[in-house]
Amino acid sequence: MVLNEFVRNLRLASQVLPEEALNNFRSPLSTINEFVGVRADVWLSPRSVDGFRPEDFGNKPAAELKKLETHVNAFLDLTNEISQFKRIPPATSKSGRKHLEAAIEIVRRWIVADWVADLNWLMDSAAEAARTAGWHTEELNKVVEESLLGKYACPRLRVRSLDAEVYLDPVAYFGAGGKGIVDLLHVPTFERICSFTFKDGQWRIWSLNSRNSKSRPFKPSAFLQIVKSLKPKI
Repeated sequence: MVLNEFVRNLRLASQVLPEEALNNFRSPLSTINEFVGVRADVWLSPRSVDGFRPEDFGNKPAAELKKLETHVNAFLDLTNEISQFKRIPPATSKSGRKHLEAAIEIVRRWIVADWVADLNWLMDSAAEAARTAGWHTEELNKVVEESLLGKYACPRLRVRSLDAEVYLDPVAYFGAGGKGIVDLLHVPTFERICSFTFKDGQWRIWSLNSRNSKSRPFKPSAFLQIVKSLKPKI
């Protein structure tokens, strides 16, 4: 899924929702507001869903996309009404939160499904290459937690060659410069050897030793080469 303006704004809105609004996640802002005795529904703003364009999600189920569009439009209608109030009525805030949470849940489900599918492709490609080389592999699971996405399970891969043991370890979907970050960790110190990012429909390898911070496309052969270059950790 394209990390577009709408998704970024929706993520920012999710970070300032009150505690009961999203997976029992208590935002620092809501805590501060309670401490000083102020109620500030800063998320109840058109900016929370700014950038929404149905055509950006044309590959998603039509029925779900229609629901998303309905909730976004209903949320926008409420934000257009609140300018007349000196203080936002609780009923208006509750209704706005309902529509925003519904939009977040739809987008969250889409993102997690796409992200886990991309991770599975990476793990399967690396595992197949490792097994072809005669190395031991173990497919594991990991729970990651991020704003907007909440907690979700994703694949993790352990590979042991004759001389080294590594983990392909998912870090996060949201990352600077790309969609998704996976680290290659060297056991037992769990030193980060390199990172993999997913951008423009392909996985890329970022070397931590490169002064120019250039990346190269992921290839199973490149993965094997990196692991083969590692020395045993004592």
